[in-house]
Amino acid sequence: MNRTAGILLIVASAVSFGLMPTFASWARQGMGLEVMLALRFTIAAVALAGMAIVWKLPMPRGRVLAGLAAIGAIGFVGQSMCYFAALRHAPSGLVALLFYLYPVSVTVIAWVFLRERMSTGRVAALVMALLGLLMLLAPLSARGTLGGTAMGVMLALASGVIYAVYVIAGSRVIPKVGAIQAGLVICASAAIVLIAVAAARGPAFPARPIAWGGVAALALVSTVGGLTCFLAGLRLVGPVRASTVSALEPVVAVAAGAAFLGEPVTGWTIAGGTLVVAAAVFTALEQRPR
Repeated sequence: MNRTAGILLIVASAVSFGLMPTFASWARQGMGLEVMLALRFTIAAVALAGMAIVWKLPMPRGRVLAGLAAIGAIGFVGQSMCYFAALRHAPSGLVALLFYLYPVSVTVIAWVFLRERMSTGRVAALVMALLGLLMLLAPLSARGTLGGTAMGVMLALASGVIYAVYVIAGSRVIPKVGAIQAGLVICASAAIVLIAVAAARGPAFPARPIAWGGVAALALVSTVGGLTCFLAGLRLVGPVRASTVSALEPVVAVAAGAAFLGEPVTGWTIAGGTLVVAAAVFTALEQRPR
């Protein structure tokens, strides 16, 4: 029963995160990127603060607090800016699949900088990821539209690399504090930076209800909901199974892009996406304790 509940929670998390590009397409109608992200993280921080107060959770201090604040103010801001900017230049399904190369990026970064062993399985995952990337980009090149989406492709890949860096950095800080408290500090510090940037550029708030609905969905569904469901499921099924089930996320993003945004799904998308997801799953399985 616990395993089933855990898997359902991870599925809910993957769906929540997978819908993020669709929510962003609604939110950015008449709203600047900095304002959209500032509102997203502010609303999420308020919701997480409410949880921390109700459950009387102890807040981090000292170096742990500083580390979490840095992850939010630098890593989370950089990753989010790249990801949501990429959505303006490339289809949401492609962006989600390119971003999902981050588990492979984590492996490469850990191998190069932390001297972790590069096993046969990890090498195979890296090869699959590269083949998947080529398959995703092949139809764009054939149609002569790769140049038009090149900025989106680079921003999506950069978003995944930044995420990989702060996953490694966070792995040394987040275990020292509860997940809700960590999420609160990260979201609050990201919100502070983005509010300052938005204020400096002159914030413009949209009048359309769909934009406000998109921001609320980004904050409550794709941030608070996705985070809490994942962490609750993680406790029940463990990191390997959680990472494996989370591979549903880019599949949801591609399906949502086709259903709600009218984005095409080609055979190349399916083949390349399958290899990218398989590479992420193999990377997760390689992390299983021996």
